[in-house]
Amino acid sequence: MTYPNPYFQPPVAPPGPPTVAIRRSVLLLLSIVVVAGTAAGAGLIGYSIGKGRSDETVVAATTSTHTNSDSSPSTEESTVPSADRKQMGEAATNGSAGVTLNRVMSPATIDFYDSDFVAKKPRAGTRFVLVALKVANNGQKPMSPLYVIDARLTDDRGREFSVVEDNGLMRENFSRNLSDELPDDLQPGLSAEVYYAFEVPLEADIVAFGFRDDAAEYDAPWTEYTVAIR
Repeated sequence: MTYPNPYFQPPVAPPGPPTVAIRRSVLLLLSIVVVAGTAAGAGLIGYSIGKGRSDETVVAATTSTHTNSDSSPSTEESTVPSADRKQMGEAATNGSAGVTLNRVMSPATIDFYDSDFVAKKPRAGTRFVLVALKVANNGQKPMSPLYVIDARLTDDRGREFSVVEDNGLMRENFSRNLSDELPDDLQPGLSAEVYYAFEVPLEADIVAFGFRDDAAEYDAPWTEYTVAIR
């Protein structure tokens, strides 16, 4: 019968490969780190994109508002307040031009010269408005009474209408008796009667006639008369 040697110690086995449980723990830890890093990166990218879009929207809205404000003046900016308008027959001065509004008419036809005088009708949907003025030269040099002023009509919607292209060829301006010939040069201190024709829509309610010195700046103020053509 053999007895074990009490002094014999079996050799210690070398450590083996990691267990499956350890490998799973390591893989799980790595997955958590990767997912957290990806989420953090996506959050930063999303913040950056969102911030950029927000800034662009604000800039676009500001630009749009500024553009609309500049390109769409209000009626108050484009017309003279009714309380400041002159009345028919009242003398007014703008620059070197003195004006008195005498008559406002709406004739069915106007005679324009084209090798002879021809009665011209307004186009469909429009009508003529004829304004008679006394223009005085309040300046220091001769001036053309027909072209010394800019003239316009304004309706109750703030729309502005300019003089017809052939205004100088109207019978009232182009051909007169020798005793009442319209001078090419109106001398200082003298006056002459001139006419301005307009073509406006039928539905336009004309409320004002305006004028200003033709030599004034493009944004110079207008002088207006109250009229009523409906």
